[in-house]
This record gives sequence, C-alpha cells and structure tokens, in this order.
Amino acid sequence: MAILQGELEAISDGIRPLSPAFIKSLEGEVAQLTHLINDLHDLALADGGNLRYQFHRDDLADLLVEVVDSYHNSFSQQSIRLETHLPDRAVIDMDPVRIRQLLDNLMQNSLKYTASGGTLSLSLTKQSGHWELLVDDSAPGVPDDALPRLFDHLYRVESSRNRRTGGAGLGLAICQRIVEAHGGTIAAAHSPLGGVRIRISLPGDAP
Repeated sequence: MAILQGELEAISDGIRPLSPAFIKSLEGEVAQLTHLINDLHDLALADGGNLRYQFHRDDLADLLVEVVDSYHNSFSQQSIRLETHLPDRAVIDMDPVRIRQLLDNLMQNSLKYTASGGTLSLSLTKQSGHWELLVDDSAPGVPDDALPRLFDHLYRVESSRNRRTGGAGLGLAICQRIVEAHGGTIAAAHSPLGGVRIRISLPGDAP
C-alpha cells in the first residue's frame, strides 16, 4: 500500500510521467495485494473451521502430473529443472480443488525462491498406510531456526531466501491447514539439493 500510495502521489505531483511501463508496475503491485487479500481470506476461513471441502476418492499422482505440466514453462523461463518421481496411481480421499491449491502454493514458493539454474524435485511414494510427498528445491536454503517457523502466519526468512520476489509468508500456513484437514502432516527440513524440503504425509490406499 505504501508503494502504491507513493507512486500515485508522484504521478499526481508531476514527478513521474504516466507511461505504459509505469502502469504495468502499478498493476503488479495491485496483483500482489489481491493475492495477499485472497490468502488472508482463506487463512481466516481455515482458522475458523469454515474453509469448505468436498472430499471424494481421486488420484493424487494424476493431479501432480497435471500441476507439474502447467508449471513447465514458468520454471523453464527461470532455468530451473523440474524432476518428478511419481507412481502410476495414488488414490486418496481428497478435495482436488484444495489439494491443487496446496500444490500451487508449493510450486509458486519454489519458483520464487530457487536460484536460476537450480532444480525442483517432486517424489510421491507409498509408506505404511499413507502417501509421502517430498518437494525438494535447490539453493538458497534457510537457517536451522527458521525451519519450524515457515508455517507461521506472516513469517518470512531474513536471509537470501526472503524478500527477493515479495510474498507475505501466508502460502505455507495455508498449505498446513489444507494438509491437516485431509488428516495428514506437513513439515520442513533442509533439502539434499541445497534448498528446502517440504514433506507431506496423506492417508491413502495401496496402489
């Protein structure tokens, strides 16, 4: 809001000319605010137990393929390699709209913070009574003390993996609410690729 106010005052005072490039910059600030408002709304609903879910049996592996395919161009433009290790089938009870929201948040998070030339790896494996999804990205990483706080409201890491591309620290908090609503768990750790590993466990049947 402060950026928008300052820029608009500069136009009003005649300090900055109103050009197409400047309008595009303002549009970007508005889009970021809109995203923030939507995230705050979803988080408020989730915290109040009012975020709606429609559960049915569906294939998580198929949804993962669909999501990864939709991000190929975006990651290619940032010179980030996408790797997947997925089973042919992974049936779980889920709300596909909310799980898609979860996956979008994770993909966008890695797209924002993974350095150019890096890697994002997604793997889905069957464990005892659940499916485990690992989302690993390459450098930069986060300090040890930041890992347990990544799912806190409005928390952002004060390191090289922080304000480079904006964000309000709400995406992972929403992810946590969605995973918990599905009876699962989510945690963060250091990735062997040099960045962050997000480990998600979701109840599901054998393939």
